[in-house]
Amino acid sequence: MAAREPRCSECGGVVAAEVRTCPACGASQLVDLMVTSSLTRPRTIYLAARAILAADLGAPPLAEVRTRVEQAPGPVVLAVTRAVAADAQTGLARIGVRSHLVASQRRPGGSAGPQASTPAILGRLERAVRAWPLATLAVVALAAALGGLLLATRGTAPGGQQITSEPSTEQEEPHQTAPGRQVAARAIAASVMVRSGSSQGTGFFVDNDRLVTAAHVLAGGPGTIEVVLAGGRTLEARLEREDRWLDLAVIRTIGSGIDPLITGDVTRLEEGDPLLVVGNPVGLDFSVVSGIVSRSERCLMGVSYLQIDSGIHAGNSGGPVLDADGSVVGVVVMTLLDAPNLALAVPINYLIAGPSPLLALTRDPGEQARWSDVILRAAEAERRELEQLRPSLDRPALVAAQLVPPGLIGALIVRSGQQAPRPESLRFELVRDSRELCRPSGQIVDWQRLRSATSDISRSRYLTWLQRHDLLTGLYAGTVHLEMSGCPAPGLVLGSTLVLTGGDPRANQAEVYAAGPG
Repeated sequence: MAAREPRCSECGGVVAAEVRTCPACGASQLVDLMVTSSLTRPRTIYLAARAILAADLGAPPLAEVRTRVEQAPGPVVLAVTRAVAADAQTGLARIGVRSHLVASQRRPGGSAGPQASTPAILGRLERAVRAWPLATLAVVALAAALGGLLLATRGTAPGGQQITSEPSTEQEEPHQTAPGRQVAARAIAASVMVRSGSSQGTGFFVDNDRLVTAAHVLAGGPGTIEVVLAGGRTLEARLEREDRWLDLAVIRTIGSGIDPLITGDVTRLEEGDPLLVVGNPVGLDFSVVSGIVSRSERCLMGVSYLQIDSGIHAGNSGGPVLDADGSVVGVVVMTLLDAPNLALAVPINYLIAGPSPLLALTRDPGEQARWSDVILRAAEAERRELEQLRPSLDRPALVAAQLVPPGLIGALIVRSGQQAPRPESLRFELVRDSRELCRPSGQIVDWQRLRSATSDISRSRYLTWLQRHDLLTGLYAGTVHLEMSGCPAPGLVLGSTLVLTGGDPRANQAEVYAAGPG
């Protein structure tokens, strides 16, 4: 059916969609765009604001438009031409947001809708509702009684002229009922297995060629980086950027043809919110596990992590953590041995708005302000952590564990002291995937003053943190070669986790790595 030509509500003459006033009688032809249902999902609100901004509205701030959308049902664009409103309406329809047009109560010389004040918004909403006929209000009431299932998208302008729009076939869904299977399917398709030397983990696409993973996944030794797609194809990749402190890396590959995941906003999460995690745990490729937000801000050594309660294992590192809308909110980087169901993820916001952003993406001012508050709270938590640090430095800290010939583990231990500590016997646990392998032990006889140039500092997050705050002075280091009776073969020891019994809780575990380059 051909689209109906717009006509002036005063004189009935045909008018172009781009005009602001009728050329025949001078009556205003401006319209308001009304969203007809309440939007509850943060991601839908964000996408709706973006769709509106894609129309030619004179570049209002995203935060203003987003506020309008959050106040729906009601007007989201005021006093614009039919052409501009139609562009915004088409963008909203693509994401399943229903809307319709009504004649604007503003004069053509007035300011555009997105710059209007909150009282003006409420006033126009009240006038627009008064302008609707009783029959239309009855339809809206019936729609509300049916749980928000809107039955029409027609508005009536003063004077009786109907302004129509094509209804969207999609409907807004509550945040709590986002389809988990659809989210999982998209996430699996956009995730990969990452191989680098002897190391293996997970990554995910953030655009057609770039992927995000954990930096430690790429530390498996020399050689190329390979990414295995969910469909089985293997592509070569190269490192583009990384942040060793945050344990994040961006790698690039060509020719994947994969649709990337949408980056979300961790600041909108609260404890108890549902999550999905994609990974390749213990060789079980492209697995999905569900979980919840256990702590939205877990601050450790100056970094605000997302703490999640989920089944995370070796091979999940670098995998995406997705919210109920299917947006990536974090990157898995570590598990907690003392609490097997808990894991830590670096918020996706660090990739975009961290100290050295790895991705060039824009964020709206509201999100930036919330993230700045998170960074300030993490800095304050780190200050308190450093104040409490000095009393605990007299406890031994495990900073590195290396597999050396002929199949022994050499563990590097540090302690503080006015002078070199006395010989000390230490006990350990060797763990893989939360399962104890054995309990080795050993004795440190010789302690040496720790030098800032030692290569083991870069392998220890704890020592790197101390070095960042000039706290290496007064620390002594000693190496213990562990008695491995009852432990598995060296091939099974490599990649397992050594845990120091009674050590500093900030540094009581280390992954066993191989001696040699890399």
